[in-house]
Amino acid sequence: MRTHELHGAVERGTAVVLASSELPEILSLADRVGVLCEGACVGILDNSARDVTQEAVLELAAGKADR
Repeated sequence: MRTHELHGAVERGTAVVLASSELPEILSLADRVGVLCEGACVGILDNSARDVTQEAVLELAAGKADR
């Protein structure tokens, strides 16, 4: 699905789940970022203001950030 198709789906009220290892892509598109560590969800970050950093995601993913 292309970026404009994702935005169109969101505008229609459709929930979109995006799985990617490309953090810049995720952070530019996602309102919320779920982070996994060893197969478990360790956090969900609010990115509606597009202010979540790659460092914050990586700290959670590595198990180094406070949950």
